[in-house]
Amino acid sequence: MGIKRIRNAIVKGLYKHLGMIPIPLEDLQKKEEYPYLTYNFINPYTQFRGQGNEYRELVPSTDERFEFDVEETLKLEPQATISINAYSREKLEAQETAKRAMAWFLYEGYQYLADTNIVVVNVAALGDRTVQIIDFYEHRVGFDVIIRFADEIKRRYETIEAIKVETRI
Repeated sequence: MGIKRIRNAIVKGLYKHLGMIPIPLEDLQKKEEYPYLTYNFINPYTQFRGQGNEYRELVPSTDERFEFDVEETLKLEPQATISINAYSREKLEAQETAKRAMAWFLYEGYQYLADTNIVVVNVAALGDRTVQIIDFYEHRVGFDVIIRFADEIKRRYETIEAIKVETRI
């Protein structure tokens, strides 16, 4: 499963739940209208539990001279960490927006993501990430989400199906 598919599922689900489109953190070109939500894949792919499971099978050959090839598949269950932040000029509005996004991951989104083979592993506590911008405070409240998903790496080998051996005496 690709990061793009995961991102699309999360953005679609949060938009449906909150009525606002989560913005990739790196795409903030201009200030958005408050409140708004950002996301950032701070650790998009971590395979830390073992080396995965490897499978081999015979598949139809891509070379018409042969009947079969060997296809090897490495099945993995990597994790990703996503940072979610709500922004507002009002602290309570930022907190409530972040809390609603968090609630989505904990309940409605948990099932929605599970239906697309993405598992919510952990949702961290809300944290104050407020910054001062010249003459006002931009209230930022955020949390991190750890998800797990299935991934596969494949490779294919041609087989040696027949060999002609000549012996000389």
